[in-house]
Amino acid sequence: MNDMQWAIEAKATAWVTADHLKGLRALLQDHPRIEQRLVICLEPHARKMEDGTLILPVREFCAQLAGGQLF
Repeated sequence: MNDMQWAIEAKATAWVTADHLKGLRALLQDHPRIEQRLVICLEPHARKMEDGTLILPVREFCAQLAGGQLF
C-alpha cells in the first residue's frame, strides 16, 4: 500500500537546481503515487521545476502551512 501523498525536503540554498532533487526523484521511484513534491529553501520566490516539484521560500511555506493552504 502506498499512502505517501507528499514528499518534503528542506535545502539551505538560495537557488535549487536539478542536482538538489536527486533524493526526491529516488523516493518517487519507490513511491510513484506521491501526489506532490516540495522543496523548502531560501529562494526569494516560489516556482515549479520541470518535473513538477514545487520550490517554496521558507517564509511562504510557513505562511501557507499556517493558513491551511498546503494540507
